[in-house]
Amino acid sequence: MKVNDFHVHVGQFNDLYFSPEFIRDFLNSVDVDSFAVSSSSICGHDIEQTLYDIKRIVSLFDKKAFPVLWITPEMLSHNFLHVFLESDIEWKCVKIHGFHNWTTDSIENAVFVAQALNIPFMMHTGGQQCCEAGQYYSLCKKYPHQLFVLAHSRPCDETIFVMENCKNVWADTAFTPVEDIVRMVDAGLEDRIMWGSDYPIPELYYKKQDVKQLYLEKIKTLSQIFNKSVIDKILYSNFLSFFEISKHN
Repeated sequence: MKVNDFHVHVGQFNDLYFSPEFIRDFLNSVDVDSFAVSSSSICGHDIEQTLYDIKRIVSLFDKKAFPVLWITPEMLSHNFLHVFLESDIEWKCVKIHGFHNWTTDSIENAVFVAQALNIPFMMHTGGQQCCEAGQYYSLCKKYPHQLFVLAHSRPCDETIFVMENCKNVWADTAFTPVEDIVRMVDAGLEDRIMWGSDYPIPELYYKKQDVKQLYLEKIKTLSQIFNKSVIDKILYSNFLSFFEISKHN
């Protein structure tokens, strides 16, 4: 079964480097068709490496790779965002990670970048109270014409609340427990849930397990729980619908 993966990384993560070729081989092995990808090399403020990572993986997949511009507060405060905007990369989404000392004003400045590019805005959720899904409710409500994605859907109850009250908000399933995905579908949100894996980060958390097998087993489990219409939306068609909507938003 082909899938589209909304949450993929490439590049340097802590002391490990996941090359574009490494990511290509894994995605091909699990039959991923299209995917959204950001470079974790930006966490080390390595501009050159980040640009290389994205350009290289796009060259390996052509239009199947949807580049995500991962913005950090430093990119805004130290005025080097322009390097990414002036590159020849056709960015498809903006992303922020809540662990990076964001303020309300700086997050809004990042949203303005997404608005200027007319592309969606993705936010990490969970792990710290400052970036739990509910913390973004006011932002999503303030900009109803901006598409937002709650990456990881954490915590689940807050994600459901935000999505029910903000129709411009979607979510992905990266590291999301199966039971939480079921709760979201039961809440009637299956049209705005996208498959996401956070690959290759699971390689760091499940070092003694076969990550490819875990990837496929989660898909199999969801396929056994949901009917064909719902599973097709989550694994494949919602991704395409999301980026199609973003063109006309």
